[in-house]
Amino acid sequence: MRIKTSKLITLGLLLGILSGCVVSSTDLAPRYANAIEEAITQEMNVYNSMTRELFSYYLPLSIGRRMSTETSMVLISHQEEILMNLDVISILNKAYYQSDAINVLRSSVSINEALYRHEGSFHDMKGDEVKYQVSANPLSDQDVLLTLETEYFIFSSIHPYSISSDILYDMIRIARSAQIEKEMILSTFSNREIIDYQKETLNMFAQLAPETGTVIDMIEGEDKNLFDDNYYDAGPLVEDVPIE
Repeated sequence: MRIKTSKLITLGLLLGILSGCVVSSTDLAPRYANAIEEAITQEMNVYNSMTRELFSYYLPLSIGRRMSTETSMVLISHQEEILMNLDVISILNKAYYQSDAINVLRSSVSINEALYRHEGSFHDMKGDEVKYQVSANPLSDQDVLLTLETEYFIFSSIHPYSISSDILYDMIRIARSAQIEKEMILSTFSNREIIDYQKETLNMFAQLAPETGTVIDMIEGEDKNLFDDNYYDAGPLVEDVPIE
């Protein structure tokens, strides 16, 4: 009897531990709030560790890199992919039009029925205030699409609910460090290059989506040519240059 009781206690403890590892969509809000608070109050590095022609950023040692183009990159956090996009269209809108014109890229990847939305601001590595918006959209019982939008960058990731708050924490850490080369961006992109940029960015995002195509259907928008085969390779790969 004592042995049987001991086994039951052990089984109960195991079930408790396993159930504690399962995170549902209803558990996400407080986890996101804690991740955001920790990320925006964390002390930042003085210098960025990675530099590109159009922007620079600090890459924590716990985060890896998989591939990149001139304006996009795929990072690895907790063995899941994060797509980081330089929002060129937003930068041009602010520089030339100084209006709240609809951002083509943001409207193309926007998704309704978010289970979590949050808007706020943080201070970047220069001490400037940066507004941001977080949204999380359910894709299945296990996976969520998490998006972090700032003034100049868009971060997106598809991953399990259980690690979503950890992914958000890493997104914000990188976003706080990211700095753009504004004049270089303005001199690089013409109207035609903006079209190519949009195709490159959306197709790079498409490569992160599940094979079912569910996310592609949600973000494809009216112009289905954005996902044609000629652009599906996401453009030429570009190497980041570590700062010594």
